[in-house]
Amino acid sequence: MRNENYINLPDNFRFYMYLNDEGQIKNGNWTFDNINGGICEFVFPPFGFVLNIGNQNPILELSEISTFKFFDSSNFTEVSLILNKYPTYSPIPLDFRDKETFIK
Repeated sequence: MRNENYINLPDNFRFYMYLNDEGQIKNGNWTFDNINGGICEFVFPPFGFVLNIGNQNPILELSEISTFKFFDSSNFTEVSLILNKYPTYSPIPLDFRDKETFIK
């Protein structure tokens, strides 16, 4: 059963969001590296989402939305987000090269 008040998301799970209107759809392939930990990227225009596991440092290019786990809908007035826009021509997570650069 879904509980809309459930906010137990471990601190080592971080979610990010960005705008996307060009490139390919990404369906959540995992990548692991020494810089970002585990990365899983989903892209369904007009948005891209990144799940980051095991990295306590923010991914500065993206807008972190992890803190929405504390969102209290009873006090909702307005939410403002600044989202960067990135293309997704590369299948590699967090590789935001434009089409011309990626094809070279």
